[in-house]
Amino acid sequence: MGVWRIVVYFLLPYAIGNLLWRGLRYPAYWHRWPERFGFVAPLRGRRVLWVHAVSVGEVRSAAPLVAALVERYPGHRIVVTTMTPTGSQQVKELFGDSVSHCYVPYDFPVAVRRFLDRVHPEAAVIAETEFWPNLFAECGRRGVPLLLVNGRVSQASLRGYLRVPRIARATLANAELFCAQTRVDAQRLRNLGAPGELVHVTGNLKFDVGLPASLLDDARALRARWGTERRVWIAASTHRGEERKVLDAYAELRRRYSDLLLVLVPRHPERFRAVARLRRRAAQ
Repeated sequence: MGVWRIVVYFLLPYAIGNLLWRGLRYPAYWHRWPERFGFVAPLRGRRVLWVHAVSVGEVRSAAPLVAALVERYPGHRIVVTTMTPTGSQQVKELFGDSVSHCYVPYDFPVAVRRFLDRVHPEAAVIAETEFWPNLFAECGRRGVPLLLVNGRVSQASLRGYLRVPRIARATLANAELFCAQTRVDAQRLRNLGAPGELVHVTGNLKFDVGLPASLLDDARALRARWGTERRVWIAASTHRGEERKVLDAYAELRRRYSDLLLVLVPRHPERFRAVARLRRRAAQ
């Protein structure tokens, strides 16, 4: 852990450069930089529960949990942190003023301490795969109960964490509960050093998200607009580099199915415009 506390400061130029680069495509990344270094509005005198969800998908998955916390703990202020502006917007759309939002601090020790000094959470709930060594360690030092919910660990993430097994084990040692999505995720958490008695399989929070009663009617209306007999290919939650492959395959399929409609949905909303430009160039 001592090595990570030093190394992380050498990543500061990358963090700044990443914000600048992302801001070229999505200007919201150029705003509220102080929050990313722990300069958040102090919440002294308030009892606080803190939930972290990195971006849009995680926020939507954690929505039932956040709503339950708001209802069950009316004397507490629920603080929801995200890493991305789209996640921030999702918090605002889902919860309005019923919760507070700020960006989670980067994992620099001084930023983490500043954030916790100002928020003073009674408990921290981390959604999915956000493992930050300094943040977890500081929660442990302060006695802030740290709960990992909706946990998932991909094979690629597992390989990455296993390259630094001591840091991974020391990081997870600060958590008091691990709620994994599947048995595979639970076993991978144990492989990383999570105590077996603290790891539980609780399923995916996404299945607890309430669906609006109008959803089926909206889907039927959309299908009617596309054409009820038309073939539709939905390529959803795509990442950089995948859309070009999808478009190339679509061009081939159109030769056989001339009425085929492609619905392309990038994983990150800030990439919508770039993917739209890619689609226009592919059509030329």
